[in-house]
Amino acid sequence: EEKKWLNDAKFYLHKHEIELWAGLSRLTRLQMPLYEDAALAVNFISSIYIPYVYFVLREAQKRKISRLYFLSRDGLIFLQIAKNIQQGFENVECKYLKVSRKSLYPCILYEVNDYEMSLILTRDKTVAQNLECIGIPYCELSQETRKCFAQHVILNSDSKITAFKNMLQKNDAELMKTYSVKKRKVFLDYLKQEDFFSSKCALVDLGWIGTGRCAVNYILKKEGFHSVPMFYWGVNQKLKYGMLDDELIVFNHNFDFEKKYSCADMILEHYASMNNEATVEGYQEKEGKIEPKQGVNDNCNYSMVLLNKEAVENFVKNMNGFNSLNGVSSEALYDIFLCCGLKQMERIINLPDSTTISVLKKVKIEDFGKTKSLGSFLSVKDILSLFVWGVPVSTCWVSLSVKKTFGIFAPFFKFVYTKTSRSDFSKYLISWWERKKAK
Repeated sequence: EEKKWLNDAKFYLHKHEIELWAGLSRLTRLQMPLYEDAALAVNFISSIYIPYVYFVLREAQKRKISRLYFLSRDGLIFLQIAKNIQQGFENVECKYLKVSRKSLYPCILYEVNDYEMSLILTRDKTVAQNLECIGIPYCELSQETRKCFAQHVILNSDSKITAFKNMLQKNDAELMKTYSVKKRKVFLDYLKQEDFFSSKCALVDLGWIGTGRCAVNYILKKEGFHSVPMFYWGVNQKLKYGMLDDELIVFNHNFDFEKKYSCADMILEHYASMNNEATVEGYQEKEGKIEPKQGVNDNCNYSMVLLNKEAVENFVKNMNGFNSLNGVSSEALYDIFLCCGLKQMERIINLPDSTTISVLKKVKIEDFGKTKSLGSFLSVKDILSLFVWGVPVSTCWVSLSVKKTFGIFAPFFKFVYTKTSRSDFSKYLISWWERKKAK
């Protein structure tokens, strides 16, 4: 990987900084245990994340932001990097804030209006899974709502989501508001406990759609506070823009990852940002202190978490003592990110070698209680979806799943579905399906 960077460096304005980065990667890699997990952590995670954290810290200084809150769980590794960057950012305090979409969604129901419901309701999830996000048990819904929507019903169309939303607004709005008032009070007490309102602050996260950012700022505005700026590593075409004064600062703003780098969110969330924490499910008061309630994380590879943390921390420590890279310009860091980080991610996603596969196949992903491998076997639905859309139905790392499912015939299958998904017939099927779902 480091040799690829050296070969590609001549195409970038900051050629020498990229060459120094390659040398720093080699130095850090040789200080780590000699196995594939350490090499991938040093070369990939450091190159994809360290430039982002430098960007955040420099932008915070420029905007006179005195405190940064790194959001759980994806933000934990960013915090670990930031705390090891020693020089030049002493006036920016870095803290960890334990929030999640699951802890925020129940707090935003002031009016149970269309905007609030649009942040919460998730397509292709069951009624029970959506109620879990709203924070109310199915058994407490009105009889009329339960009669029309059983727990197992999947909200897999715009019409179903609209019908479910209308039913809740008509029959269960007061119930939802009652639950929301209680949960919101404890959440606001948690923010006060963490000095959230005492100085100018901003939030830091991985990004993508942005429902968490919208939820936080919606609550703040409703409570009479100013919204807070948010830093994202990246976004996709489904980005929610929130209220008018929501300020979003995106590091990697040149690419829509859903189109250019499919599966990027999986690689980043479940591997690069992997940690041993569980989702924050809410908050509770205990002995005069507000404590986040966290579930159980049974999918974590603890040895890999520790190795990833050690890799980025060692990299930053070496960088601190490396005069030629200490204080490197933002433009040079972005070139390093493009050459050493982004290109490497594209190779991992589209053309993973056997070494990369051996590391990433250990990673488990969890979605609403279901656990599977990052590279699981493709289902019949997945295969049909690849032929038409070019992407699978289920959450999986496509390149690895295709290899596992088709073995030596994987290249031929990829060639075929790439052709069919770009055909005029595929475009007709997609158009027909979108019209059908909209009804």
